[in-house]
Amino acid sequence: MTQATAPLPRPAYGIPTIRWVLDAIKANPELHNQDQWEFPTECGTAMCVAGWAAFLHNDLLDHRLAHMHRLPAESEPGRELEVYEARCTEIPLVGRETMRLSWTEGQWLFYNCNNQQAVAALEILAEGGKVNWEEICRDDS
Repeated sequence: MTQATAPLPRPAYGIPTIRWVLDAIKANPELHNQDQWEFPTECGTAMCVAGWAAFLHNDLLDHRLAHMHRLPAESEPGRELEVYEARCTEIPLVGRETMRLSWTEGQWLFYNCNNQQAVAALEILAEGGKVNWEEICRDDS
């Protein structure tokens, strides 16, 4: 079973985080799935780009979950669903913040790119380049 671990110390926000996410995805392609924020598989937890960034900066994700959401006590019914919904709300926000993406860049990368397109976009962003989102995320099917 492949198990990714977040490095300590964590990279700075922006390009260093983008590079770490790109390297993690390239090292663990079986754990990259743009269709899910985070999805347990027999090989570990598959994550999209935002999920990888939130995994890396889990301290920020945990802080946002604790302070932005009123989650039920662990013993209360429905807690699992509410935690899931809160994570679905916060993961793209944490991903965008830690990679220093604009709202538009986050929308394109997290919601419009498949796995291959996301990697291509990350390669451009990791070099400080500007992504032509319509070109990268073009559906050639």
